[in-house]
Amino acid sequence: MAEISTHIDDSRNIVTFVIRGTVTSSDIVNVARQQPEFRILNHLVDMTKADLSSLDSVGIQEIVKEFAKQDKARQNGRTAVVVAKEAESGLVKLFATMSEVLANSEVSYKTVFSHSEALEWLSPPPC
Repeated sequence: MAEISTHIDDSRNIVTFVIRGTVTSSDIVNVARQQPEFRILNHLVDMTKADLSSLDSVGIQEIVKEFAKQDKARQNGRTAVVVAKEAESGLVKLFATMSEVLANSEVSYKTVFSHSEALEWLSPPPC
């Protein structure tokens, strides 16, 4: 079971989810269902300390189905996922593609390798 913590940055309208340990589709689905922070427009998901080896295409489809319900509250939101390895990037890209094609999600997803890159993509440019 994964350990998932959250931090809200109200000034940027970003919630950060830090995920540690072995991740299952149930862990991710439960966060989407149970945490009100999930409805904040932009997400930074830190998976650099997560073990994604238990996720498969069936599990990713379960996550996509649940996110499709939750993403309606985040239309035009953005989610940056920070990963440590290129292989993990492939899983996130698979999820993003499935969200767009199967669930018509309007949330944009991007895989990055650093927090600074994630924050740059999530934060609007100054006016």
